[in-house]
Amino acid sequence: MSLHKAMATGRNLNPSVVQPTSKGSVRLASDKFQDAAVIGDNYLGTDHDFAAVVRAIGAARELGCQHAFDNFRENELIPGPEAGAEEIQEPARLASASFGHAVGTSKWGEPLR
Repeated sequence: MSLHKAMATGRNLNPSVVQPTSKGSVRLASDKFQDAAVIGDNYLGTDHDFAAVVRAIGAARELGCQHAFDNFRENELIPGPEAGAEEIQEPARLASASFGHAVGTSKWGEPLR
C-alpha cells in the first residue's frame, strides 16, 4: 500500500505537547499594517518539549498495538514497527505540529481575583 493511500484510509495517533516550555514569537514584519506578521512558532524548541513528544509517540505506539485494535490495525508505516527510540526522533521532529492549539502568546480577559 502506498503512503498516500495509507494516509487516506489509515488511522493516526497524533501526540502533541499541550503545555510546552518552548516560547515562540510574533513580531511586525514592517511599519505597514497590511504586511503579515512574522510568526516564529519554535515548536519543540526545548529539550523538555521534544522529550515529551517522543515519550508520547512511544505511548501511542504501545496503545496502537493493543488487542482492542486488532480488527483496525494493519501495519505501522511511520516510523515503522522495528523503529526504536533513536529512530523515532527524526520523524517526531519533522511531523510534530501544534494543531493550532498554541498557548501562552497573550493574556485574554480580565485577571482572576
